[in-house]
Amino acid sequence: LSPQVHNLQELRRSASLATKVFIQRDYSDGTICQFQTKFPPELDSRIERQLFEETVKTLNGFYAEAEKIGGSSYLEGCLACATAYFIFLCMETHYEKVLKKISRYIQEQNEKIFEPRGLLLTDPVERGMRVVSLLALLCQGTELLTGGSLGRLPENGSYPRSLAGICTSLVFGPNPP
Repeated sequence: LSPQVHNLQELRRSASLATKVFIQRDYSDGTICQFQTKFPPELDSRIERQLFEETVKTLNGFYAEAEKIGGSSYLEGCLACATAYFIFLCMETHYEKVLKKISRYIQEQNEKIFEPRGLLLTDPVERGMRVVSLLALLCQGTELLTGGSLGRLPENGSYPRSLAGICTSLVFGPNPP
């Protein structure tokens, strides 16, 4: 048996590894981009309500910042019209900069808060800005249930400190799922 390294992208693609929890977009204030802060009951034993709500409120704040119309966005629009939008080939818009900031924040939150609790927060951009999804691994003891196949953590009984550690510690047969 040879160990197969599975990164977080592969984990996201494998629906059989996780229970999915969706945080829906909140349209109560119109079409501005914000997500519901209501705590999903499926996460009750996985994460503290306060940590979850702080994360969603911070994401909502970032999206409000991205959609904020100010002098710089007005100037970007004028430059775009004057250059037939060719300006965007050599510069990032304010919106794109904030989206990158959001991606970094989500990655940081995954490393610090969600992965140690067996959860994985996904970027809303991956789902067309409709939902924030949380993937919850189905773990029991040292086994990771993966639908039809079964992976085991290292024989020494040590538990990895994060979800990424669990994913890279899986050992599969010659034909991984």
